Amino acid sequence: HQYYLSSIELIAAADHSRILTAFDPTRFYMPYFEGLVRSCPKEEKEAFRQKLKSLRERLASEWGYQFRRVEAQAPSPSYTQESLTPINNISSYPIAAPPPSYPSGTLPPPEGYQSYQAKQTNQYPMPNYSQIDPASSAKTKSTYSQGNYPSNSKVDKVDPYSLTGVRGGSNLPSYESIFELVSKTDFIASKPVEETYSKKVSPESITALVNQLRRSALKLTVQEQNSYLTELHRMFTELIQKRSYLVPYLEALIDLSIITFNAEQGVFGAQLLYLVEQIYYQDGFDEYTRHGLRRFRAATGLNEGHMRAMASNPELVSALRIYLAHFDELAPDVLLSYLGYEADRQRQRFWMLLIEAHKETAIPEIIKYLSQLEANNETWPLIRNLISLIGRVPPQERTTQRQAINLLGAYLKSPFIQLRYVTVTALETLIIDEALPHIAAAFDEKLYSDSELEDKERLVAYLKTLVSLTGRFSSERSLRLLVDIALGKYISFMNIKALHQLQLQAMQLLASKHQLLSANLVAPIIEKIRIITNPWKKLMSRFLGDDDMELLAMIEIVGVINTQEVKDLLEEVKGQYTNQAPGRRASELLARL
Repeated sequence: HQYYLSSIELIAAADHSRILTAFDPTRFYMPYFEGLVRSCPKEEKEAFRQKLKSLRERLASEWGYQFRRVEAQAPSPSYTQESLTPINNISSYPIAAPPPSYPSGTLPPPEGYQSYQAKQTNQYPMPNYSQIDPASSAKTKSTYSQGNYPSNSKVDKVDPYSLTGVRGGSNLPSYESIFELVSKTDFIASKPVEETYSKKVSPESITALVNQLRRSALKLTVQEQNSYLTELHRMFTELIQKRSYLVPYLEALIDLSIITFNAEQGVFGAQLLYLVEQIYYQDGFDEYTRHGLRRFRAATGLNEGHMRAMASNPELVSALRIYLAHFDELAPDVLLSYLGYEADRQRQRFWMLLIEAHKETAIPEIIKYLSQLEANNETWPLIRNLISLIGRVPPQERTTQRQAINLLGAYLKSPFIQLRYVTVTALETLIIDEALPHIAAAFDEKLYSDSELEDKERLVAYLKTLVSLTGRFSSERSLRLLVDIALGKYISFMNIKALHQLQLQAMQLLASKHQLLSANLVAPIIEKIRIITNPWKKLMSRFLGDDDMELLAMIEIVGVINTQEVKDLLEEVKGQYTNQAPGRRASELLARL
């Protein structure tokens, strides 16, 4: 019983703009409530009813609503106690429950959202800003837009589910009546949209237009869809200028957008929903009304397969983003909470697809969530998914890029090899110099365990990915890091074979960037060539053996620098080895020189 009361309070607090308009705790979930009353011990039954009554009165007092009394006329339910829905079947996702929803394309029952808005509108007319004292108009309008009326106002209570400064008239239709009026209109379906409605805009005309669209939405050509959208936009623009009450029409379009989405016409559905969003984000639209429209239908009404298909199609992602922007339960922070609690791998991919569809707008929430996690055996898979998301939708704003890099840089040194590799992949999309210190720091021998140092092949493979990542940069700072690696700096703890592999990789990357090289940058390499080709050095004997590829790579780098010093060096090397016995690459070396 306490769970039931607590649930009502939580849901009422989460969505007071819509649920409380026709709210009765005894009918909130009638089968479950009746079962509770029946199973309640006799001595506690009256106390339970009193608690419900007290809760209802308190909610009415807090929000200023007069709840419509609903007389229980339904026959006694035929279910048994065993058929009651157990509490533990409620979704474990930590979000507020949405308002009661109905199957897509169906209308709420008569005892649902009736003409409450129309009655409230007639009872509490909205103020006319043009009649407000200019000296205080700005302050007063701001106050009214938040739903807070001054004590001397003629308006005693505020209906938050209304349009501020945009509604008017005395005969306002409810959402349900839109679909009832169709039989009373003279609308002829065969007439073009423009011919039928362009002359006069009224509640009846837009009602008939919405009804015809509802009947034929799934059979329209693209041209006909655009015709409807153009006419709807024109009608809404005129009704806004007339300060008409628009909520029922917007609710109808939201319903239609879900119907068309589920019929694999997501683009047209998104266009309808975008029209709604354009209207409820206009100046003068009440905050509570906007919130009510966003919660009018739950995102659970959208076909998950179609959502997955649109999120996977680059051409349809922009249409899907309109739905993501409308539904609060598809916001990035909520989707991240789903991902954090999801154990099924397929469902994890689905949540990641939706988060990725948000594109850059999701990055701040991802960074915030990731910064709160510490890698361990339980959390590293989630951290891997979050890092992967940053790589898929990299931030474009410089400050956010730096935040992401500073957060990701630490994972280049993570004890979890999976996090290291996914971080390298993510940083490939964030090529700014702030990442280079983190890359250089990852070459530190102290970061790796004894077992990793013993498994040289695995360690070399990871260090090669770091060298390759450095090669994606084009700044002088990155070129100097490649030069240092080519000369053996940072990687001296590796064995000779692994050392040569990493050095040659760095040299090849430098050679591919020959247009960016300068005499100052390659000066250390020139000095290295002098050392290993000095006839008085013992390394001389290995020139045409183990060191031939290294020397060839270095000559390839310095050869693009057209200075006298480089020319003299190459002539000197050529003179030294022209008469030498040919080794494995002597002919190639001489030809290159």
